[in-house]
Amino acid sequence: MGINIELITYNKIEIENYIKKYPKAKIIFERCGKFLEDKYLVLNNELVEENSPYYQLDLGIKMIVAKERGINIEENKGTLWDIKNEMLEEFDKIPYKHDFLPNYIDFIEEYYNGDFLNEIK
Repeated sequence: MGINIELITYNKIEIENYIKKYPKAKIIFERCGKFLEDKYLVLNNELVEENSPYYQLDLGIKMIVAKERGINIEENKGTLWDIKNEMLEEFDKIPYKHDFLPNYIDFIEEYYNGDFLNEIK
């Protein structure tokens, strides 16, 4: 059993420029990912979207647009996914790179296979 985590990286300058243009999005980027040197990093958990920072990033931007349009999200949850807007389109155009992280390490399985920490002498 494993997990499927994907690391998505953006160019830091591209994200900073986006935030300058759409300052309300700053808190969404701060909560969903991290700036590291010249990159903006965000994780994607494909199997559990509700627990995926990448999913939450997209959702947060949509919620900002909904709020600006006066859409009550509690009453119109389905409407959130149909929102089209320049802010969303520009975010979708920012280039990014996908890197899959390896599944977790199973020490028990390695122990029973005789491979447990063989690299330690």
